[in-house]
Amino acid sequence: MSIRTPTHLGIRTRYLSSETKIVELSEQDWYLNVPRRWHDARGIQRPLFDKILLKRNNWCRETMLHEALHRFSVFTSDFDLRRRFSVLEDGMTEFLVGFVLFKKYPYCYSSWLSNSFRECSMTYSRSVRRFYAFCNFVNVRSLIALFFWQPNRTWADTWSQFISDIHNSGYPDFRDVIGLHSWAEPTEYFFEECEERFGARFRTLYSSRVDYNTLVID
Repeated sequence: MSIRTPTHLGIRTRYLSSETKIVELSEQDWYLNVPRRWHDARGIQRPLFDKILLKRNNWCRETMLHEALHRFSVFTSDFDLRRRFSVLEDGMTEFLVGFVLFKKYPYCYSSWLSNSFRECSMTYSRSVRRFYAFCNFVNVRSLIALFFWQPNRTWADTWSQFISDIHNSGYPDFRDVIGLHSWAEPTEYFFEECEERFGARFRTLYSSRVDYNTLVID
Protein backbone atom coordinates (compact mmCIF):
# COMPACT_ATOMS: atom_id res chain seq x y z
CA MET A 1 0.00 0.00 0.00
CA SER A 2 1.31 3.42 -0.87
CA ILE A 3 1.72 5.85 2.02
CA ARG A 4 1.66 8.92 -0.15
CA THR A 5 0.73 12.18 1.52
CA PRO A 6 -0.14 15.52 -0.08
CA THR A 7 1.63 17.47 2.67
CA HIS A 8 5.29 18.49 2.81
CA LEU A 9 5.80 16.69 6.12
CA GLY A 10 6.33 13.22 4.67
CA ILE A 11 4.67 10.00 5.72
CA ARG A 12 1.27 10.05 7.39
CA THR A 13 1.64 8.64 10.88
CA ARG A 14 -1.81 7.06 10.88
CA TYR A 15 -0.39 4.28 8.70
CA LEU A 16 2.36 3.48 11.21
CA SER A 17 2.28 2.66 14.91
CA SER A 18 4.10 4.91 17.34
CA GLU A 19 6.39 1.96 18.17
CA THR A 20 7.69 1.89 14.59
CA LYS A 21 10.80 4.05 14.61
CA ILE A 22 12.56 2.93 11.40
CA VAL A 23 10.78 2.70 8.05
CA GLU A 24 12.29 1.32 4.85
CA LEU A 25 10.58 2.72 1.75
CA SER A 26 10.64 1.36 -1.77
CA GLU A 27 12.14 3.71 -4.33
CA GLN A 28 8.66 4.62 -5.56
CA ASP A 29 7.35 5.39 -2.07
CA TRP A 30 10.53 7.31 -1.28
CA TYR A 31 9.92 9.74 -4.13
CA LEU A 32 6.22 10.00 -3.26
CA ASN A 33 6.70 10.69 0.43
CA VAL A 34 10.05 12.45 0.86
CA PRO A 35 10.49 16.17 0.06
CA ARG A 36 12.23 16.76 -3.27
CA ARG A 37 15.34 18.26 -1.71
CA TRP A 38 16.06 14.87 -0.10
CA HIS A 39 15.34 12.66 -3.10
CA ASP A 40 19.04 11.81 -3.53
CA ALA A 41 19.54 11.01 0.16
CA ARG A 42 19.94 7.43 1.39
CA GLY A 43 18.00 8.14 4.56
CA ILE A 44 16.52 10.96 6.60
CA GLN A 45 15.27 11.39 10.14
CA ARG A 46 11.94 13.13 10.75
CA PRO A 47 11.68 14.48 14.31
CA LEU A 48 8.01 15.42 13.91
CA PHE A 49 7.18 11.76 13.30
CA ASP A 50 9.90 10.33 15.58
CA LYS A 51 11.00 8.10 12.70
CA ILE A 52 13.98 7.36 10.50
CA LEU A 53 13.21 6.78 6.81
CA LEU A 54 15.54 4.65 4.67
CA LYS A 55 15.57 4.21 0.91
CA ARG A 56 15.51 0.49 0.08
CA ASN A 57 18.68 -0.87 -1.57
CA ASN A 58 20.42 2.46 -1.02
CA TRP A 59 21.40 2.42 2.65
CA CYS A 60 23.92 0.71 4.87
CA ARG A 61 25.23 0.90 8.45
CA GLU A 62 26.67 4.35 7.74
CA THR A 63 23.22 5.69 6.86
CA MET A 64 21.57 4.24 9.93
CA LEU A 65 24.27 5.63 12.23
CA HIS A 66 24.13 9.05 10.61
CA GLU A 67 20.37 9.38 11.02
CA ALA A 68 20.40 7.95 14.55
CA LEU A 69 23.10 10.41 15.62
CA HIS A 70 21.09 13.27 14.14
CA ARG A 71 18.16 12.15 16.27
CA PHE A 72 20.07 12.61 19.52
CA SER A 73 22.03 15.74 18.69
CA VAL A 74 21.55 18.99 20.56
CA PHE A 75 20.74 20.64 17.24
CA THR A 76 17.69 18.48 16.64
CA SER A 77 16.31 19.51 20.01
CA ASP A 78 15.81 23.10 18.82
CA PHE A 79 14.59 24.04 15.32
CA ASP A 80 16.28 27.46 15.33
CA LEU A 81 19.55 25.89 16.44
CA ARG A 82 19.30 23.24 13.71
CA ARG A 83 18.59 25.87 11.07
CA ARG A 84 21.52 28.07 11.99
CA PHE A 85 24.06 25.29 12.53
CA SER A 86 22.91 22.86 9.82
CA VAL A 87 26.23 22.83 7.92
CA LEU A 88 28.28 22.43 11.09
CA GLU A 89 25.99 19.69 12.41
CA ASP A 90 25.96 17.61 9.22
CA GLY A 91 29.75 17.51 9.12
CA MET A 92 30.02 16.80 12.84
CA THR A 93 27.46 14.00 12.52
CA GLU A 94 29.31 12.24 9.72
CA PHE A 95 32.63 12.65 11.51
CA LEU A 96 31.13 10.88 14.53
CA VAL A 97 29.74 8.17 12.23
CA GLY A 98 33.34 7.54 11.22
CA PHE A 99 34.38 7.43 14.86
CA VAL A 100 31.78 4.75 15.67
CA LEU A 101 32.81 2.71 12.61
CA PHE A 102 36.47 3.07 13.59
CA LYS A 103 35.77 1.82 17.11
CA LYS A 104 33.21 -0.92 16.40
CA TYR A 105 33.14 -1.90 12.71
CA PRO A 106 36.64 -1.89 11.16
CA TYR A 107 35.55 -3.33 7.80
CA CYS A 108 32.83 -0.71 7.46
CA TYR A 109 35.31 1.97 8.53
CA SER A 110 37.72 0.93 5.79
CA SER A 111 34.95 0.88 3.18
CA TRP A 112 33.67 4.24 4.41
CA LEU A 113 37.11 5.83 4.03
CA SER A 114 37.72 4.38 0.58
CA ASN A 115 34.15 4.95 -0.70
CA SER A 116 34.15 1.35 -1.86
CA PHE A 117 30.36 1.21 -2.03
CA ARG A 118 27.95 4.03 -2.70
CA GLU A 119 25.54 2.82 -0.02
CA CYS A 120 28.07 3.34 2.78
CA SER A 121 30.35 6.02 1.34
CA MET A 122 31.37 9.09 3.32
CA THR A 123 29.05 12.07 3.11
CA TYR A 124 30.06 15.70 3.80
CA SER A 125 33.68 14.69 3.22
CA ARG A 126 35.07 18.22 3.36
CA SER A 127 33.62 18.78 6.84
CA VAL A 128 34.71 15.32 7.97
CA ARG A 129 38.32 16.14 7.02
CA ARG A 130 38.09 19.42 8.91
CA PHE A 131 36.79 17.80 12.08
CA TYR A 132 39.40 15.07 11.69
CA ALA A 133 42.08 17.77 11.63
CA PHE A 134 40.46 19.55 14.60
CA CYS A 135 40.45 16.38 16.72
CA ASN A 136 44.18 16.00 16.23
CA PHE A 137 44.46 19.08 18.48
CA VAL A 138 41.40 18.83 20.76
CA ASN A 139 40.11 15.65 22.38
CA VAL A 140 37.26 13.91 20.55
CA ARG A 141 35.37 13.80 23.85
CA SER A 142 34.98 17.59 23.74
CA LEU A 143 33.26 17.35 20.37
CA ILE A 144 31.03 14.53 21.62
CA ALA A 145 30.03 16.60 24.67
CA LEU A 146 29.06 19.46 22.35
CA PHE A 147 27.11 17.29 19.94
CA PHE A 148 24.76 15.30 22.15
CA TRP A 149 21.77 16.86 23.84
CA GLN A 150 22.07 16.92 27.61
CA PRO A 151 19.16 17.60 29.97
CA ASN A 152 19.42 20.70 32.14
CA ARG A 153 22.17 22.23 30.01
CA THR A 154 21.57 25.17 27.74
CA TRP A 155 23.22 25.52 24.35
CA ALA A 156 25.09 28.60 25.62
CA ASP A 157 26.56 26.61 28.50
CA THR A 158 27.50 23.70 26.25
CA TRP A 159 29.20 25.93 23.69
CA SER A 160 31.02 27.87 26.41
CA GLN A 161 32.40 24.59 27.79
CA PHE A 162 33.49 23.58 24.28
CA ILE A 163 35.48 26.80 23.87
CA SER A 164 36.99 26.30 27.34
CA ASP A 165 38.05 22.79 26.32
CA ILE A 166 39.87 24.23 23.31
CA HIS A 167 41.60 26.81 25.50
CA ASN A 168 42.60 24.12 28.00
CA SER A 169 44.04 22.01 25.17
CA GLY A 170 46.77 24.62 24.80
CA TYR A 171 45.10 27.23 22.59
CA PRO A 172 43.99 30.03 24.96
CA ASP A 173 43.74 32.57 22.12
CA PHE A 174 41.09 30.59 20.22
CA ARG A 175 38.19 33.02 19.70
CA ASP A 176 34.49 32.36 20.21
CA VAL A 177 33.35 32.79 16.61
CA ILE A 178 29.67 32.43 17.52
CA GLY A 179 29.95 35.47 19.77
CA LEU A 180 31.88 37.39 17.12
CA HIS A 181 29.52 36.44 14.27
CA SER A 182 26.18 36.04 16.00
CA TRP A 183 24.30 36.80 12.78
CA ALA A 184 25.90 34.13 10.56
CA GLU A 185 26.21 30.38 10.07
CA PRO A 186 29.51 29.80 11.88
CA THR A 187 31.14 26.90 10.01
CA GLU A 188 33.59 28.83 7.84
CA TYR A 189 34.47 31.24 10.64
CA PHE A 190 35.09 28.35 13.01
CA PHE A 191 37.48 26.55 10.69
CA GLU A 192 39.24 29.77 9.73
CA GLU A 193 39.92 30.20 13.44
CA CYS A 194 41.23 26.62 13.56
CA GLU A 195 43.67 27.38 10.74
CA GLU A 196 44.77 30.57 12.46
CA ARG A 197 45.35 29.04 15.89
CA PHE A 198 46.49 25.51 15.03
CA GLY A 199 48.72 26.55 12.16
CA ALA A 200 50.21 24.71 9.21
CA ARG A 201 49.73 21.24 10.69
CA PHE A 202 45.95 21.75 10.71
CA ARG A 203 46.03 22.58 6.99
CA THR A 204 48.25 19.59 6.29
CA LEU A 205 45.94 17.22 8.15
CA TYR A 206 42.89 18.67 6.43
CA SER A 207 44.48 17.98 3.05
CA SER A 208 45.68 14.47 3.92
CA ARG A 209 43.98 11.09 4.04
CA VAL A 210 41.71 10.72 7.07
CA ASP A 211 43.11 8.30 9.67
CA TYR A 212 41.28 8.10 13.00
CA ASN A 213 44.32 6.40 14.56
CA THR A 214 45.88 9.87 14.90
CA LEU A 215 43.01 11.45 16.87
CA VAL A 216 43.43 12.79 20.40
CA ILE A 217 41.45 10.34 22.55
CA ASP A 218 41.94 9.72 26.26
